[in-house]
Amino acid sequence: MRSWIVLVLVIAALGCEKKPEPTTPPSGWSPEASSSDEDLAAAQGTWTILKVEQIGLHEMTEESRLRFTLTLNGKRVTTESGHSEHGLIELDATATPKRADLHATGPDFVPTQPKPDRPVELFAGIYRFDGATLVIAAATEPGGPRPTEFKAKAPEGTGKLRSGVVVVYLTKKKG
Repeated sequence: MRSWIVLVLVIAALGCEKKPEPTTPPSGWSPEASSSDEDLAAAQGTWTILKVEQIGLHEMTEESRLRFTLTLNGKRVTTESGHSEHGLIELDATATPKRADLHATGPDFVPTQPKPDRPVELFAGIYRFDGATLVIAAATEPGGPRPTEFKAKAPEGTGKLRSGVVVVYLTKKKG
C-alpha cells in the first residue's frame, strides 16, 4: 500500500471538484481564525501516526504504523515507511472545513505530469488541529472527491474512479 494513502494522506492542492470561491466569509470564520500560513507553520516537523480509521481497505499493521513518519519542510512533504514518497502540500485555512491538498512528486519535488493513463496524482483532503494532534481526512485515490467530514468511508465506484476516505490522526515526533 502506498504511504500516500495512509497519509493522505495527508495533508498534510486543489481537488478535482473545485468549488466556487465564496463572496462572503465561510460560516464560523472570524478574524482570529488561523491563516493558512499559520497552519502550515504549525504543521512543520516530523509526525507519526496515532490512529488510522479506514473501511474496506488493507489494514495498516502496528509495525507499519510505528515505522511511518510524515515530515513537512515548508510545503515539501516526505513520508517514510520503508521507502520514501514525496509531495507538495497546500493548505486553505479559510475553507470550512479546512482543506489540505497534496500533489505527489518525485524526490526532486517536481509535480508529476499527467499521462493519458494516469492523471496528476492529487489527493484532496480536509484537516484540523485537535490540540497537539493533526487530523486529516483524505481521498484514498488521486483525483478522488474531497471529504466533507472526518469520517472514514469505504471505497465506492470502479476502476480509477474507486475512492474512499481515510482519516489519520498524527502527533509530532518527540526527540
